[in-house]
Amino acid sequence: YFTAINQRKKQGLRYYFMIGHPGDTLSEVISLHDIIKKRHLENIEQFQLFTPTPMTMSTCMYWTGLNPITGQKIKVVYDYHTKKRLKRVMLNLPLQKSAGDED
Repeated sequence: YFTAINQRKKQGLRYYFMIGHPGDTLSEVISLHDIIKKRHLENIEQFQLFTPTPMTMSTCMYWTGLNPITGQKIKVVYDYHTKKRLKRVMLNLPLQKSAGDED
């Protein structure tokens, strides 16, 4: 439907992804990247590393490391190197494995 209406306007959809959200792991970001490639989506440069903002459930998850609904522990990315690896996955750059890597 969008394509039919848009043919005369030459506009496109922009996809915007959030990565590094509390609970995300490297394997989930790799899976997201694989889905994007399989569906031939373009402009995957449009993504953001999670940034905590006041008064949100996501920020609560970030600071406590817990799922506020279930109380279960979740993985939260705090360190720069892991965030950089998530970004490299989304930009389709090779991963650089370092000592002590988990996931």
